[in-house]
Amino acid sequence: MSGEAASAKEIDTSEWEDTLQKILADYSPRDIFNADETGLFYKCLPIKSLTFQGQACSDQKATKERVSLLCAANMDGS
Repeated sequence: MSGEAASAKEIDTSEWEDTLQKILADYSPRDIFNADETGLFYKCLPIKSLTFQGQACSDQKATKERVSLLCAANMDGS
């Protein structure tokens, strides 16, 4: 689920909390995970650079090569 956040009705959130507690009761903490995806631009050069006075600095096109990473941890930290 992604996108802009929308306001939720208070009734809906309390129902979801009850439902979630019932679902999680069937699992041990080591089996409950939280995960998120991020991108690592590993060939990206800095936008600015330092040069000596009088030296030219040429512009380079930014690379879009990246690796997608999935970071996850379980509830008990094992």
